[in-house]
Amino acid sequence: MSHLGENALALHGVQVGYAANRPLLGPLDVALPQGELVALLGRNGTGKSTLLRTLAGDIAPLAGAVLVGSARLGNLSGRKRAQWLAFAPSHLRADGSLTVRQLVMLGRYPHVGWLRSGHDTDREAVVRAMRMVGVHTLADRRLASLSDGERQRASIALCLAQGAPVLLLDEPSAYLDVSGRAELVHLLRELAHEQGRAVLFSTHDLGTALEYADRLWVIHEGTMQDIRSQKAIGSGLIDAVFSTERVRFDASRHIFTAR
Repeated sequence: MSHLGENALALHGVQVGYAANRPLLGPLDVALPQGELVALLGRNGTGKSTLLRTLAGDIAPLAGAVLVGSARLGNLSGRKRAQWLAFAPSHLRADGSLTVRQLVMLGRYPHVGWLRSGHDTDREAVVRAMRMVGVHTLADRRLASLSDGERQRASIALCLAQGAPVLLLDEPSAYLDVSGRAELVHLLRELAHEQGRAVLFSTHDLGTALEYADRLWVIHEGTMQDIRSQKAIGSGLIDAVFSTERVRFDASRHIFTAR
């Protein structure tokens, strides 16, 4: 795994969206540090997935620049970008006839190319990634036969197999049960703290984000605040963004309660 410096990603004046005259979000000036787990929060439709796709290079920013280390994201080849960034979308779009092992092996493409089957180190990386997310027992199952939660885990294993220093995950725990969500976010925290990766994940599970994330990126009214998780709890920010006429955020218990 390569090292990108203190800040793995940096956004300078970035606006995201699909129409130049109607940006969903921005301008943003924020950095994603290596060695930290960052949770991306916001109400539905505020641009979380669009921001992640922009950071992954799937769509271009409407304005500004995304830097990977010192390189401009838009100037990197697809293969080079995949060596630096791994992205797990919220919905896996892949050929259902592939086995889990074949899918996860695709994560080694940035290192071996499409026309090579990989070395022992690549096969070991695939097995290790499958074990980390608990899909090693499904290695020979076809994607079409998997549940939504199993497919999500396979997608995350593909992401991990790349060995990239930056991990971007769009609602990675969406199809997992309560214990599965906690296990996954605990794993993401370990990848950040023990392997020095920069990990950004979007989630609607506020309690898990507050428990495990080092910092929060909170989207609200077209802008985004970067704040340490512990500071966010008593700041009133969570209450301002997510509370409604009927429910409010109880900072002492980290839950929403009826007004």
